[in-house]
Amino acid sequence: MKYIYKAIDFLKAPEKSFNSVKGEKLGEAFKFMLVVAIVFAVLNGIVAGLMASFFPMGLGMMGGATLLPVMIVGSIVGGYIGLIIFLTIWGLWLHLWAYIFGARKGLEQTLKTVYYGFSPHYLLGWIPVVSILITLWSLVLQGMGIKNLHGITGGRAALALIVAILIPLIIGVALFLTFLAAIFAGAGFGDLGLGNYMF
Repeated sequence: MKYIYKAIDFLKAPEKSFNSVKGEKLGEAFKFMLVVAIVFAVLNGIVAGLMASFFPMGLGMMGGATLLPVMIVGSIVGGYIGLIIFLTIWGLWLHLWAYIFGARKGLEQTLKTVYYGFSPHYLLGWIPVVSILITLWSLVLQGMGIKNLHGITGGRAALALIVAILIPLIIGVALFLTFLAAIFAGAGFGDLGLGNYMF
């Protein structure tokens, strides 16, 4: 339970909490993430299963009541492993930009920032719709963590976070638009040029 209380502390007093883990080893932050991420994975898996139950026709076609427990367990395991991998990759990516904007206290501090900064998401990210705001809250906490653990200005920490978010976002949107363009072109919409509308 100590890790749950620690996560709650990061929700209530993030500045104080980040200052308290400055000298902490990365292994402790990693254990914290492994334990508290279970809360998100379990609750998110249950919610995913309950939401799936609103589509009885689809479940009936795929095995009915037998499938639901499998879906819940699959969501829990997949969500847990996926979150651990995502947070570690995100920590490495964020550190690149934190370093560019002046962070010099090492990768360990950035990963600690990410593992602890996601505390709101671990505890509340499973709630549908509200999870969007919770994720934003987690990102704000990470900005605070970069500032406190690396000892850089709030402006530099914010810039590192914004750039780290924007680049994948822009690439994702570009790929999505390219995919849509390919679909429309394949469906024949690509042949509809301006010349077709000229007399």
